[in-house]
Amino acid sequence: MCLPIREKSNSSFLFSERENIAEDIYRRRAVKTFNTDLINQSDARELAVLLSDRYTFMKQTIRLAVGIDTSEFELLDTVNVELNINNRKFSNAAKFIIKEINPSQDIITLEEV
Repeated sequence: MCLPIREKSNSSFLFSERENIAEDIYRRRAVKTFNTDLINQSDARELAVLLSDRYTFMKQTIRLAVGIDTSEFELLDTVNVELNINNRKFSNAAKFIIKEINPSQDIITLEEV
């Protein structure tokens, strides 16, 4: 639901269609304000849906100290890995992209694809 809210000189829209889904998954509720120059409700709704898609279903991010030279790695390289810790599956995802590289510490941050 996208509700118009009138303020002094500005208009706001509250998009609340997916807040219960996010709260059920992450057990948290968050409200964010994005200041824009949008002037009609349909554009505001499209932006809200786009942001909701990104933040309602968070992609898993993992930081790994790999212990090998990472200077040849590139951002957005694809990494296929099965993550098991003490014979327990850590993640259902097996395909990740490199989101961040710290070559001085040989640490990479992976994000689920």
